Amino acid sequence: GWGLAIAALLWVLYQGKRLIGKPEPALVGATVGRLIRGMLLVQAACAAVVPQGWPVALAILCLWPVSAILARHFYAS
Repeated sequence: GWGLAIAALLWVLYQGKRLIGKPEPALVGATVGRLIRGMLLVQAACAAVVPQGWPVALAILCLWPVSAILARHFYAS
């Protein structure tokens, strides 16, 4: 659980760093979409807190590539 929580935090910090200064509106929109997708990491971390939740966490993580594909076709924010 902690590993996923740290990964989620690092994801937010990495994406937030992209917004420092005066980013272009297109970058802001794309970054917000990535931050929304990062919620999958948070949900997986919450599921992995208990040993019985690991299968759920893995299933959620398997949805990460699906969310990336769908993000190309649908506006997330």
